[in-house]
This record gives sequence, C-alpha cells and structure tokens, in this order.
Amino acid sequence: MSDNQPSRGSNSAIELFRRFLPRVVAVTRPALLTALLVLVSPLFAAALLWSFKVLTDDVLVGGHVDELPRFAALYVALVAARLVVDFVVVRLEAGTVNAIVQRLRVDVFHHVLSLSPGSRTRQSNGDVLASLQGDTEHTEWLVFTGPLAVLADVAAAVFFTGLLLLLDWRLTLATLAVVPVVAILSSRLATANRRVARLARRAEGSWMSFAEERLEAASLVQSFDAEKREAQAYATRCGRARRMEVAREVLLAWQAMLIEAAAAAGGLGVLLYGAFRIASGSMTIGTLIAFVGAVGSLHAPIRALAKASGRFQHAAAGAQRVAGILDLPSRVANRPRALRLARPRGELAFRDVHFGYGDAPDVLRGLSFSIEPGEAVALVGPSGSGKTSIARLLLRHYDPGAGEVMLDGHDIRDLTLETVRRTIAPVFQEAQILSGSIAWNIRFGNPAAPRGSILEAAQRAAVDRFADPFEGGLGAPAGPRGAHMSGGQRQRVALARALLRDAPVLLLDEATGAVDSETEELIQDALERLGGRRTIIAVAHRLSSIRRADRVIVIENGRVVESGRPQTLLAGASRLSELFAPQLIIGGAAA
Repeated sequence: MSDNQPSRGSNSAIELFRRFLPRVVAVTRPALLTALLVLVSPLFAAALLWSFKVLTDDVLVGGHVDELPRFAALYVALVAARLVVDFVVVRLEAGTVNAIVQRLRVDVFHHVLSLSPGSRTRQSNGDVLASLQGDTEHTEWLVFTGPLAVLADVAAAVFFTGLLLLLDWRLTLATLAVVPVVAILSSRLATANRRVARLARRAEGSWMSFAEERLEAASLVQSFDAEKREAQAYATRCGRARRMEVAREVLLAWQAMLIEAAAAAGGLGVLLYGAFRIASGSMTIGTLIAFVGAVGSLHAPIRALAKASGRFQHAAAGAQRVAGILDLPSRVANRPRALRLARPRGELAFRDVHFGYGDAPDVLRGLSFSIEPGEAVALVGPSGSGKTSIARLLLRHYDPGAGEVMLDGHDIRDLTLETVRRTIAPVFQEAQILSGSIAWNIRFGNPAAPRGSILEAAQRAAVDRFADPFEGGLGAPAGPRGAHMSGGQRQRVALARALLRDAPVLLLDEATGAVDSETEELIQDALERLGGRRTIIAVAHRLSSIRRADRVIVIENGRVVESGRPQTLLAGASRLSELFAPQLIIGGAAA
C-alpha cells in the first residue's frame, strides 16, 4: 500500500463514512439532538408561509381586519420559535463539529508520533500537517456536517413539497419537472469534482512540504544565494495548487449555474401559470403568494442536495488521506504478550545482527558484542561503520533484519516498547530542543521530577553555567527548536534531560561534540561519577571521550574489529590507535 493511498476497502464515500462514524457515536447525545432540531426548523418556515396565505385570503382580501392582532401574535410566536431552534442548532452543531475534529486530529497526531522511523516512506511532515488542518475537517464534514445538512435539506424539501401539494398539486407537479434534469446534470459533474479535489489536496500538500523543508534550511539557502531560485520553485508549486483549486471552483460554478437556470425557468413557469389560474378564478392570490414563497424556499435545499454529491466527493478525498495515515502500520510494534520488565539491570548484547535501511546494502553485517550492567563502553569507528544504527536498534526505532538485540537476556522485540525506552535515556548528536523553558526541556523525559532533581541534573550537565546569566535562569525560554541557545548549550540541556530520566542505560551519540574543552571535562567528571550505577554507551569521535571508558569497541564495515581497554589499545598497534592517530600526535605535541 502506498503511503499516500488509503487501505483497500476505504475508497468510497460510504465506506469512509462507516469507518469514521464511531467519532460521531462518541458524541451521540448532542448529535441526535441537533439532527432532531434540524427537522423542526423547516416546519416552522412552512407554517409561516401558510400563515401568509391565511393573512392574504382571509384577513386582507376577505375583509376580516379584526383578526390581524391574532395573526400578528401567531407570526411573532412562529418567528421566535424558529429563531430559538436555529440558535440551539448552531450551538450544538458547533460543539459537536469541534469535538469530532479534535478527536480526529488527536488520533492522527498520536498515530504519526507512534510510527517508527521509516514507516512513512513518502508522506512528508507537510502532508501530515495538511491532513491535520484541512483533511480532518473534510472527514468531519463527511460523517456529521454533510449528513446533517442533507437531513436538513431533505426535511425542508419534504415539508415545502408537502406545502406545495397542499396548495395546488397540479402546479406542484409542473414545478418539480426540473428536478430530474438538475439531478442528472449534477451527477455528471460529481466524478470530475472528486478527481480535481484529490489533485488539489495533493498539490496543497506539495507546497506545504516544500515550504516546511526550505524554511528549516533557510541558512543553507541563504549561504548558497538560492533565495530567488527556491522562491520560484515554491511559486511553481503554489501555482499548481491554485490551478487545481480554480478548476474545482469552476466545476462548482457550472453546477450552480445549471441549477439556477433550471430554477429560474421553473419560477417563470409558476408565475405565468399562477397568473392564468387567478384570472380564471381557480386560485386565490394568497395561494399564489404562498406557493411562490414555498417554491423559493424549496430551491435552496434542492440546490444544496444537487451539490451534495460533489461536496461529499471532495470531503471523501480528504477522508481518504486521513484513512491513509491511520492505516500506516508501524514497522516497530509490540509483539503479542510482550514482556514488561519491572527493574531492568542494563545488560546489553548484540548477537549476529544484520541491519540495513530499505533496499540499501546492510550497514551492520553480523555484529556481535555484549555490555555488562554498569559498564561504560565507547563505540568508535569511521563514518558509515554503523555506530548510529546501533543506537537506533537499541531504542527500537528499527528492528534488525536478522539476529538479536538483547536486554537483560531478552530479545528486545519480546519486550514492550515502554520497557525498552524507559530503560535507555538517549542524547543524540543533533540535540532536539522544544519550545518551552530550559527547565521544561530538562524534565521532558521525567515530568514528575522535583525541582531539586532538575537543578542537580542541570549542574551535572553544566547547564547552570550558561542558564544563570539568563533572565529567569532555568525558567528562561529555550525558543522554538532551541533558537535562543548555541549548539553546545542545546547539547548540555539534552544531556541534563537524559540524566534526569534516571534510566539504567545512558546512550550518548557524541554528546559532548559541540561543547568546549572545559565544559567537556565537567561533563566527563559527572559521567564518571555514574560509574557502576548506570550502563553507559558513548558513540565517540574525540579521544578525550574514550579515555575514561571501561572498554572501547571498534566498529568497521558493520562488524566488531577490536575490543578492549582504551589505554591498552591506544598503547599498541591497533585499529583504534590508527583511527585516533591525528589526535594522539596533536596531544603528544601539546604535552
């Protein structure tokens, strides 16, 4: 199944309606009350039209002016009742609509967050944002607002048609002769409308994805003087989306024009035939006035019903995108009867692990090693050797193609995702900081942590060395994506976050790569004090980062080529000493 397509069985508007109907069932009471009231509102409108017939024929033409006060009181009561009903309908509908849209957005957001990396091979974040914004609203329209509107229009059409038949059945049949013509013309446009709507949503996702990517890489674009070129490329995508949207509006305009033309022709026929009937004495003036009013009131629901098919097809295109996202399976998921470890010790092992990304050649090729609880191990190797892939497998962002990754003697695929991810606290090379205060970012992995623990973690990671001068200290805002901090400061906050997590395993992917030597020494001291209490795995490129490790594992071409104490390996002819030869020379010269 393509990422941009829904699952089989979710292609028609009816099937999509059935799929998302439980969102409406969740708000059954207000939804049913709204549906009941929309049936009542046109009844009041029909009663008002009948009252005008009575006013004209009995009060005005009949000369019973003394009945006018009673008629006025009836009219005011009908208008007031209709206004109250319409207000309640608007209030209930607004609350129900927003509840359904919110539920859809939360479901999509949660599902996307739960997908492992690599599960979305084609859908970009821009596509997901487009679905969160517009497609969830279209889905809601498909399952609630649309059917409610159809119900209201059908009720209005039935009531006004009944009134017309009551007034004059022969004139009514002549008036309704245009309805089949309108229905046929509208159905012919529905298929084209659906196709254009799908293309329009796809084009919108394209420009949103492009804009998101380029805005995130604004410094790169500026550095290569590519602003005009990228703006032109953005304009091209926006232009494609605009053309699709214009085409959709043109189809709707054609539909509206045909309906209006049919309605105008029918209205003219009613007036001419009614005038003839009045002249012949077989119809009263009040009947014609009420009949014309009922015909005018009937046109609105008929026009809406004629357009309903196109609108449902447009909404279905958005619902298909939502269904396509919700149907995406995560490539990493809990197995049936997965185990939950109460107190993991942090014993890790890779057993003949093979792993690759997609159709690319394997990055890890029979990787095997083990780490004891409380051991500090440095993983080193040239770029592309598989060090980051090891970290991703440990966190179960991916699963190996073959072999086993073990935690406390269990294949981590047999453990719950919660167990694995509560066992390992990561610090990535690219520190990810969210909008909020520095303290909030530190406590992200442990929301219930007391203030004293936050301060202690900040001190261990040397965050307090730059946060104190800020207004508010740790309460200062980090800015979107940590924009108010340098790379090294972001890295220290990420390290403090991992320390506060208090997990049995600390996973550091070049966690001190962006900090200065003095700060690195402080951080290394803090990590050394954790010795024996936590298993530490450090992906390292600096010589200073591996000297304090209990053991170094050298990875090359996806396999372990060397393992031992750093002092021993660096002192002899080893692959480790070859990798760090430039740093050893510089360090020796400095000494």
